Amino acid sequence: TSITNYIMTNSIQEIDDEIRFIDGKHMQPANDSQIIRQQAINFKDEIDLHANNLEQKVLLDELHLCKCKFELLQYKRQKFSDLCKKRTRTSTKIENGERRRR
Repeated sequence: TSITNYIMTNSIQEIDDEIRFIDGKHMQPANDSQIIRQQAINFKDEIDLHANNLEQKVLLDELHLCKCKFELLQYKRQKFSDLCKKRTRTSTKIENGERRRR
């Protein structure tokens, strides 16, 4: 289970890193959501194998934290994507306006 904890911690770390990346750089992040989602499924399967002990409770709490952070990441990705589209539309309008003036 220490391996599970290690992997779990790294997944949360990856999510945190990507959230910071979007917040800091405002660049489109790599799409690793499928990997994170698959890891969450794997953790759930492993949790089901190690039933009724305190460690299971801790893993479930960590899994829930991972899920919440992932939902936050999805929200931030969507907001960022919308922002990029808005910027593209604005710059296109400016270019079109300049073309019309000429």
